[in-house]
Amino acid sequence: MLNYVLTPDTQAVLLLCGTFGKKPEADVKPLSVAEYNRLAQWLHENAMRPADLLQPGRVLPDGNESGPSLDPPRVLSLLDRGGAMAIAVESWTNRGSWVLSRSDDLYPRRLKTRLGRAAPPLLYGAGDPALLSEGGLAVVGSREMDASAEDFAWRVGALAGRQGIALVSGGARGIDSTAMLTALEEGGRAVGVLSDSLEKAAVSGKYRPAVQKGALVLASPFEPSARFTVWRAMDRNKYVYALSDWALVVNASAETGGTRAGALENLKAKWVPVFVRADDEVPEGNRVLIREGGIPLRLSEMSQSINLHDWLEARAAHGTFTASENSELPTAEGDHSGAPQDQVSDGGAKLSPSGRPQEEIDLFEIIWPHMVRYLAIARGEKELAGLLALEPAQVRAWLKRGRDLGRVKKLSRPARFIAIEESAPADQLDLIG
Repeated sequence: MLNYVLTPDTQAVLLLCGTFGKKPEADVKPLSVAEYNRLAQWLHENAMRPADLLQPGRVLPDGNESGPSLDPPRVLSLLDRGGAMAIAVESWTNRGSWVLSRSDDLYPRRLKTRLGRAAPPLLYGAGDPALLSEGGLAVVGSREMDASAEDFAWRVGALAGRQGIALVSGGARGIDSTAMLTALEEGGRAVGVLSDSLEKAAVSGKYRPAVQKGALVLASPFEPSARFTVWRAMDRNKYVYALSDWALVVNASAETGGTRAGALENLKAKWVPVFVRADDEVPEGNRVLIREGGIPLRLSEMSQSINLHDWLEARAAHGTFTASENSELPTAEGDHSGAPQDQVSDGGAKLSPSGRPQEEIDLFEIIWPHMVRYLAIARGEKELAGLLALEPAQVRAWLKRGRDLGRVKKLSRPARFIAIEESAPADQLDLIG
């Protein structure tokens, strides 16, 4: 990203929500998406912008207005991390990376209109950020793939690349990377939405040439040095769908897995039409997704001579897909589109006719079978978090929920947890495939 300048608004959002280094600062925890949304709403109601929080004599929300977790001492401590931010930004830019906030013009509008309050306050990336607003075809699937799935992903990637349709994927090994790299080899463009290790991917041999050429943009809602966790891989799915025009599931597991969960989340939210490979030898998960509303697609239909854009549009229309009208964020945060303010909720999301924000898939029920396998013997929170590569706070919350549901028992001296139900079969524990 040439001539990259961190705007004052983005500096403020980065100080409030960013993590500088491999671990969050011990003395102050950055704001979560939900916490930042409350602060953004407070700014909007007071005719302020994020940059106003950096000014001398700044006005800060008190605990009564925004909740005890946004008390002035915490906000001040986050805003006073200028030195750490400067070092981190210099490191990122030296590696060719950039960071955008929701107030930046280059922040993809699709994320704000489709995800609303779930749109990440910050987006990190490498490559031309304008590619994030092009749309395109999302191709997703399991990391493990057989020859037929690999051939399908290759053919779709080649067709998209030759016809100038951007290929959007999660960048994971298997289906994602096969389709994305094939599109690039055919002279096309691609968007990789990563769940971890952005700084390493941006300089890797398989991606760097395309990034430098402007054919590939890598983006992530997580800081460039973020490590892999199951939660990040699951959370990333919605951004892949939200940045695309159509989505294609090549293969998915029947009971669990990130591919299945992401597709179901999109089918429920109706961000984009979802096509599902429907050849004879497809996994049972593909058939499940078709029964849930996915549009079946066979390899025999994917002739290299078809106009892919028009064909996808026609099939989506035939499948009676209707895009949902979702979210807008407060214009005070930087969206200058003039969205009517009476259409946003207290967190900035447009409400449905029923007055309720859009629902999301419950990740607890997806991840719990994986947790319970490790809880066949008593384990502490930190040990379990390490085994699952999850944040300790998330493990703690799910353990509490497991106790409330009568699925796990807490032991004392020392504090440990053990399952009081049978472990799930091993073949149901693929959470991210």
